[in-house]
Amino acid sequence: KPKPKPKPSAMDLSSAARAAASLQRRPAVAPETKALALALAAPAEGVDVEPGRALELAACAEWEALALALLLMQERVAAAGPAWTDAALALSSQHLHHPEPRLRSVVASTIKACARALGPAVYLRVKDQLIEAISGQMQRDQDETTSTLGNAKISLDDTTGWKTLETSVLCLRSVFEGLAGPNHGDSLSTALATDAEMLCPLLAALVQHINRHVRQATYQMLATLAAAFRPNPSPSPNANPNPNPNPNPN
Repeated sequence: KPKPKPKPSAMDLSSAARAAASLQRRPAVAPETKALALALAAPAEGVDVEPGRALELAACAEWEALALALLLMQERVAAAGPAWTDAALALSSQHLHHPEPRLRSVVASTIKACARALGPAVYLRVKDQLIEAISGQMQRDQDETTSTLGNAKISLDDTTGWKTLETSVLCLRSVFEGLAGPNHGDSLSTALATDAEMLCPLLAALVQHINRHVRQATYQMLATLAAAFRPNPSPSPNANPNPNPNPNPN
């Protein structure tokens, strides 16, 4: 009997190094892609990886290579300058609607890393695309599909047919998380105040959306906003500085 083909292991997307190692074990990935992935994830000592090399990896046919390129960019945007951030945002915008959901999750985390690094500039750059993506997918193209048996009409469930709506909401949340970082002052409150007329109706519609995954992503975004504006507790003026009820037991 022929031996069954081994199933590829799950792609580890927790870091660039782990993603590169996972990519080596995937039989469908071309050898030249694997070699480039290793060279970029673990460069020789003294060798600086340029954004163009990561874009070269992103141009490979496999989605895993594209995910690794984004992870490499994530790890460099904070310290390596605007060239990496520009490349990361351009690549993220290009693949916001990628058919692979795991890749779209990496897109969201890449946008978050860029927002943490550059703050308001990232929000201004991506907000129109994200809001347009959300608004344009609030309704699905059809509520029914045709059965392969009997040509009968079947109603779609609540999570099917919404394209990349959930990912777009998560990406917007990622931007807000980045703006809420300690290095960007009032950037988040300024962004919300500036675009309140556009954001408030959108959030109100999202929390009532039929797709439960979209609602959950929206609740997560609202939780991010609530945490960002939660006041720091101040000590009570009548608080006892010595919590020991019996300071002199003897």
